[in-house]
Amino acid sequence: MWNRIINYQGPWWPLLLGAAVLFFGGISLRYYLDNRKAWAEEATLAKRNNSLAEMDTNLYSQSARFAEGIAFEGPNQGDGYLRGKVMVIDVDHMNRSGALTDLPEESWARTAADVGTVVLEHCYIATSQDYDCKKKSGGQVLGSAKLGICKVGLFQWPEKTMIASTSFEEPPQCYEGTTPTGAVSYYLKNLPRR
Repeated sequence: MWNRIINYQGPWWPLLLGAAVLFFGGISLRYYLDNRKAWAEEATLAKRNNSLAEMDTNLYSQSARFAEGIAFEGPNQGDGYLRGKVMVIDVDHMNRSGALTDLPEESWARTAADVGTVVLEHCYIATSQDYDCKKKSGGQVLGSAKLGICKVGLFQWPEKTMIASTSFEEPPQCYEGTTPTGAVSYYLKNLPRR
């Protein structure tokens, strides 16, 4: 066989074309195989983002109506549970809270008629009086310590009766505080369903 290839007297372009097709075809196949998972993830993410944008338009544009007349400041109370589909509102901005995306998609309320539980989330940075940044920095003046706090209230909808309320705090930090939104997500993910 090698003698036939070496002693080949015809035009070489079909052999070169065949070699190029094999070489570049192999590269294209390898490129496809390497990237198909990433493309599938991008498509899933785009679909999820479209779903969230649709929910923002159809449901979360009405956040003020859902949060109206509900107060949850005060001591922590109740064990908490989720009933039906969930709407999670950031009351500071009156829009969808990022904690919603950590819940399973099948538990998301997509329209006002779907809502069974309204979760109100109020996160902020406060000054900590109990933490001395000057001692922690070896005498340098760093200012007051910052403490991240999130208060969460769960309410049955449409009755607006409180199911539970709780709060979460991040440890004090001398430079800039962060809010404990991860703790809120963890709390909501692990609530029982009724």
